[in-house]
Amino acid sequence: IGNFDGVHRGHQAVLARARALLHLTTAAALLSAAHAQDPSLRVTLVVPSDAAKFDGRGPLAVQVEVLHPADLDDAAPTKPLTLGYVDRAWPEAVRLDVLGPDGKSLGWPLERSGPPRPGPLTLAPGAPASLGFSLPADGARQLPPGTYTLRATLQIDGGALWRGKVESAPLPLEVRSGAVAHAPLQLRLLGDGALAPGDPWVFALTLPPPLRGVSEVQLRGTLGADGHRGEPYQLRLRGPDGSDLAVAFVPAATPPSLPEARELDASGFGPVLAMLDAPATAPLAAGTYVLSAQWQSAADATPRRGELTFTIVTPEAAGAHPARQTKHLQALLGHAQVLLWRGQWGNSAHLERSADAAAHVLLAAERVARDWFAANPTAESALAFAEVCRLQESYDDARVFAQVALDLWTPPSDPREAALTPIPEQLRELPHVLAEASQRASRLSPYLRTALARQTAPETAKPDNTAKPPVEPTPLEADVQWATAARASSEYRATDYAASQATGAPNVLAHGDSTRAWTPKTKDGGEEWLELTYAQPVHATAVRVVQTYHPGAVQHIEVVDAQGRATVVWTGPDPTTYAKSQIGVLTATFPRTEQKVAVVKVWLDTKSQGLWREIDAVALVGSAQ
Repeated sequence: IGNFDGVHRGHQAVLARARALLHLTTAAALLSAAHAQDPSLRVTLVVPSDAAKFDGRGPLAVQVEVLHPADLDDAAPTKPLTLGYVDRAWPEAVRLDVLGPDGKSLGWPLERSGPPRPGPLTLAPGAPASLGFSLPADGARQLPPGTYTLRATLQIDGGALWRGKVESAPLPLEVRSGAVAHAPLQLRLLGDGALAPGDPWVFALTLPPPLRGVSEVQLRGTLGADGHRGEPYQLRLRGPDGSDLAVAFVPAATPPSLPEARELDASGFGPVLAMLDAPATAPLAAGTYVLSAQWQSAADATPRRGELTFTIVTPEAAGAHPARQTKHLQALLGHAQVLLWRGQWGNSAHLERSADAAAHVLLAAERVARDWFAANPTAESALAFAEVCRLQESYDDARVFAQVALDLWTPPSDPREAALTPIPEQLRELPHVLAEASQRASRLSPYLRTALARQTAPETAKPDNTAKPPVEPTPLEADVQWATAARASSEYRATDYAASQATGAPNVLAHGDSTRAWTPKTKDGGEEWLELTYAQPVHATAVRVVQTYHPGAVQHIEVVDAQGRATVVWTGPDPTTYAKSQIGVLTATFPRTEQKVAVVKVWLDTKSQGLWREIDAVALVGSAQ
C-alpha cells in the first residue's frame, strides 16, 4: 500500500506537470495565433559596417526594416497590413534606442528619415518598408568601453488602424575605446571657396561638448556700453605670406538663447559668428589665409583651440565659380545674422544703425536668392529664399517658400540610400522656427521694417540728397494724371513689388531694385503686362512709363475706352537711349484718341535679356475736353 501511495503521488505530480505543460503549449499557440498579424522589425548596422569597430566618436547609421508577418511565417495571412496614422507620417511610430551596458537608454538625438508626407504605411508581403536613423560624428562623445545595444520599437496605441507594440531583436554594438576628453574648437567659413576680397567673411565657431562649469558670461562675453561684447574668443588671422594681419573682427555674435546649463555638457555651444565685413576684406589680396581661434573657461585647464585654412579667390574667379550664388548667399545671411544679433542684444542707442545695416545686407541677399531660385527652382534655393524672408521678418512669404522647398525636396532614387537620407534639418525645422519667431517680436523689429521699406537694394548706388524723382506735374503738364489702381500679369510679391506699387506719383529716388515698384514674378518669364486705371477719362495724347530698374523692355502700349475696346497706341522696340544706372522714362506720344480712355496697358518683353524690370509709375497725358 505504501508503495502504491508513492507511485500514485508520483503519477499525480507527472499529470500535474503534463497539464501545466499543456496549458503553456496551448497559451503559446493562442499567443502565436493572436500575434500572427503583427509586423516585425529588423535592425541592420550600415555605418560602421562592422559592429565591433565603433569607437563611440564616429558616425552611426542604422537601417530599420518593417516586415509583413508573412515574411517570417508562411502560415500567416498575406493580406496587406496598414500601419501608422492618418494625420502623421508613419515613421513617427518607429523609435530606435541605443542602450548602454547597464540597459538604460543613452537618449542620443538620432535623426530619423522616411517619407515626409503624412499618412499610414500599407505593408505587403515581400515588400518591407525601410527607414534610417543616423548620428553624426562627434569627437567629444565619451563612451566607456563595453557592449551597447540597438533596439527598434514600433508602437501605435490609438486610431482605427493596427494597434500594438513590437520590438526588434537586440543588435549588439561593441565600443572598444572611449572618446577624447576635449575636442578642439571647430571653425568654418560661410561660403568658403567662392569668396573674394570685398565680400563679408563670416566664421562659425562651435564649442563641442563637454562644457562643464561654464557660465553664460564665459560663453557669450560681457556687453560694453558701446554695444560691443568683450568676447571670450581670441581670433588671429594670418595672410598668404604667413604674417599676422591687423584686422578688426566684428565682435562675435551669439544666439539669442542659451541651452540650460545642465545641457551644455551634452550639447556644446554654437555656432558663434565672427565677421570681417566688406570694408575690412576689400584691401586684402586673394590667397590662402589661416584663422586661429582660442577659447578657455575657468573650469578647463587647457584652452580650446582651432585653426582653419581657407582660400580667397579673385573677384573674377568668384564670379565664375559655379556655386557663387549659393556660397555668396551663405556669407550674406551670416553677415545679416551678425548684425541682427548685435542689434537685438547690443546697446539701444545703436538700434537704428544696426537695423539700417542689416536691411542693406538683407536686400542684397534677397537679390541673390531671387536670381538663384528663378534660375534653379530647387528645395535648396527655395529654402534659402525662405531664410531671407525669415530674417526680414516677412513670415508669410517665408512660410510660402518653406512649403515650396518641402514640395520640391525628393530623396535619392536608390531606396536604400533614401532610407538613410533624412529631410534636411533646416527644412524640417523651419515651419516651427517661423511659428515661434512670428509670435516673438524683438525690439529691433520696428526699426528693421522701417529700414527695409526705406532702402533700395544694396547694389544700387545711394542717391544724393538733391536727387528728385519725376513726381507732380508742372503747370505746363496739368493734363497729366497718375494711376489710382493697377493689376498685372504677375507680381513678385502681393505687397512689396506688387502692381499696386505702380499707382500714384513716382516715389523711387534712384535706379535699382526697390520694393516700391512693380516687379514681375520672374526676370525672364516672357511677355508680361501692367494695367493701370485712372480717375478721369481723357482724350489721351501720351503715356509716360517711369522705369526704375533696367529700363527699355516696353514692347507696346494699349489704351482702353469705356466700352472695353483696346487700341495699340505705341509699338516698340523702345528707341530711347537710357543713361546707365539712371531712372528711365519712356514718353510714348500718339495722335489724340477719339474716345476717352481711363485704362492703360503696358506690355513688356522680359525674355530678351533676362533682367529684372521694375516700373514705379505710369502717367496718362490727355484732356477731358
